[in-house]
Parts: sequence; structure tokens; C-alpha cells
Amino acid sequence: QEVVDIERQGLFVMVLDALSISLWRRGKAREAKAYAERAVRIAEVLQSNELIAKTAGNLAIVYRHLSEYSRALEY
Repeated sequence: QEVVDIERQGLFVMVLDALSISLWRRGKAREAKAYAERAVRIAEVLQSNELIAKTAGNLAIVYRHLSEYSRALEY
């Protein structure tokens, strides 16, 4: 049961990340930021280096487009 829950959470992280990317590409970086931040937080809880790297990179891109350069450098 626990493995299934972790897999679902991992899938949820990927969905949040995809939503963030989609919104960012449509010029809705502020909306994308909320999804990207949530994706990173969950990836960190799951301790998945692969998901953390992917979501953190995308969050940095969103921050850069919002001119939040110091925040982008954190990721």
C-alpha cells in the first residue's frame, strides 16, 4: 500500500510540474509558480532526487521569468 501511495504522489508531482510548464509557456508565470512550488515541496518530501532536480529546474525558470532572480538562483 505504501509503495502505491508513493507512486501516486510521484505521478502527482509530474502532473503539477506539467501544469506549471504549460501555464508558463502560455505566459501565466504567476499561476505556474504556485504549481511549481508545490511540485518541488512534494518531491522533497518523497526524497526523489530525480523529481527534485526536474521540478526545481522548472521552478527556477518560472522565477527567472518573474524577475525573481535571487529565488531562481536558489534552484
